Amino acid sequence: MHRCFFGLNPNTVDKNIIAGWRGKCLPENNKNVAVNNFHITLAFLGNINSSQIKQLIDSANDIKLDSGLINIHLNQLGFWAKPKVLFLATTKQSKALVKLANSCMQVAVNADIKVAEHKPYVAHLTLARKVKYLPILDSAIDNTVNFQLEFQQFCLFESLSTPNGVKYRVIKSWPLHPIS
Repeated sequence: MHRCFFGLNPNTVDKNIIAGWRGKCLPENNKNVAVNNFHITLAFLGNINSSQIKQLIDSANDIKLDSGLINIHLNQLGFWAKPKVLFLATTKQSKALVKLANSCMQVAVNADIKVAEHKPYVAHLTLARKVKYLPILDSAIDNTVNFQLEFQQFCLFESLSTPNGVKYRVIKSWPLHPIS
């Protein structure tokens, strides 16, 4: 079985900018997500088998959007108490982003993958896990939460447990094709 998800993979420059901001502006947290693991989840798939992965790959080839780009403005620091996750989010999700997330969920359902019913899609980039509370930022730091990310592709990732922690491996990526 493979633990997988569809997601967006920020470029290395953007990952390093966000990590630099996190190191400078947030309290130290020994459960920080590794910079190489920064991503934006589109659809969490859970444990799936190899034939389901093949189905996902075949079906995802047909995902089309109105434009060939996804822009995300991460401008808000957030916290979810139950999973104890500190994250960056956007206050305004584009229709293209929501459509892509919904398309990935539909591809999963068509591959007989049981996707959990969940709240409306919230694009976010996890900064740290096992966090107990949302840090209070002074207004000067709060105003620095401003990251503009652009994506030209989406990916199918596998989550791998290693002796050094979890690593996310891209199984396959697809360019964001506009509808022609």
